Parts: sequence; C-alpha cells; structure tokens
Amino acid sequence: MPESVTDRPTNSWEPIFLLTKSARYFYDAEAVREEALNTCTGRTSGAKATKREQGTDLSNGDYAGQISGIGLLDRNQRNVWHLGPEPYKEAHFATYPSEIPRRAIKAGTSEKGCCPECGAPWSRIVSKTQITRERPNDYTKRNGADGTGNLCANSVAGVESRTIGWEPTCKCPLHVPVPCLVLDPFLGSGTTVAVARELGRHGVGCELNPEYAAMARVRIGEAERPSTFRDESRVDDESTLFALTHNTPHGEEQING
Repeated sequence: MPESVTDRPTNSWEPIFLLTKSARYFYDAEAVREEALNTCTGRTSGAKATKREQGTDLSNGDYAGQISGIGLLDRNQRNVWHLGPEPYKEAHFATYPSEIPRRAIKAGTSEKGCCPECGAPWSRIVSKTQITRERPNDYTKRNGADGTGNLCANSVAGVESRTIGWEPTCKCPLHVPVPCLVLDPFLGSGTTVAVARELGRHGVGCELNPEYAAMARVRIGEAERPSTFRDESRVDDESTLFALTHNTPHGEEQING
C-alpha cells in the first residue's frame, strides 16, 4: 500500500510465501524460468522470446554463434519479482497483478496435469545441454584484450534446458492425466481462479462478500481456457462452470471454474 513517510525509505515490496504441507513437494522450476542476465554486461536481451516463439532450435550451432554472453538463455527464477500494477475497473480495492498467481500456479501445479485417482502431478523429463562457442581463449579482459581478466568464461554460452516428455509421480495404474486443481480460499475479484482457468487448470474459490463473488463470476466466466485444454473426465461443457455455486450457513459462496 502507498505510504507517506519522511524518516525512512518508502516500502516498495511485499513478501509472497510459497508454502507447502510437507518437506517433499512438487515444484516445476522449468515452467517459471526467467530470461538470464548476460553475465558479462549485466543486461538481458529481448531476442530470446522471439526465438522461442518462432520455434528456433536453441541447441544448434547457429544459435550458439549468434548469442552474446548468455543473454538469450533462461535461468532459474529469482526470488525478487519486479511487477507493475495492473488495472481493474470494478470496485475492489485490493486486486493484485495476475502475474503473481500465474507464477505460483505454474510453479506449484503440473502443466501436464495430475493422476485422476490420487491427484499426484505429472513431472517433466528435462534434457540439459551445455552450449559452447569457439573463441581464441577462455577468458577476455573487460577492455576486450586476450588474457585471464576478471570477466566470464568466454567459450561457455550457458545451459539449454528442454522438456522432452512427461511422467507420472505416483504408482497408480496408468491413466490419462486430468487438469490440476487450484484453490483460493479468499477469492475476492476472482484473479487466481481466472488465471488458473487461462492456464488450463481447474479452480475453486471461496468468497464471503456477495458483491465480490458476483465480480468473480463475471471475471472467471470471461477467462478463456487454452486451445489445447482437454478434460473430458471432469467437464462436459461450459454450462457447468458455476453449477456447484451455493450458499453456506454463513453466507459464504463457493465458485468453481
């Protein structure tokens, strides 16, 4: 929240806790990898997204010859997220950027889905390849001269990770995976369940305020599932979107997406 202070720096961050119920848990690091900094310049390159969108084979020699530093590669997501505000036209004072639940959902649930019997997520099978490039020597000084200066290894461009398949994490008889389920116990305007829907997951939200619940119904209903979404085992058609909505003895509403 904005604050007017004159005797200390203004707070410009807030913590986001990724909590688990056990010491061993599912975490999809590949789903939330971020663009790597160029270790030599400290800058990132915008060309990476374009290459991925075009389906460029990042492991071929052409790619290794085009890059500068490791600016086009991915790296493990950092624990500092630089996010800007996101407008929401309805009367809700505490909406948060959709990128927050998007990252948490992608990291905490499987894109492939989960076992329909026990709910265990399917995990990625990842191949990692070190990308190198030809250089006259391994190190270069900051002024560009040859030698073992205080810069980075010049022949190593980075590591490319590629998803080559998926596998179940349980021992149940093999079934076709179904979409993972996301729960938001304090739904508000419906941001989390709407994002879950856009990512091809199922979502359940609980909201005490009937006005906010009404906003959430609209927002979730407008969220579009990805074109690849398939879940014949649970959802027959879109008419069932709010079929389970009901009032509890305390006035709380459950919204399913």
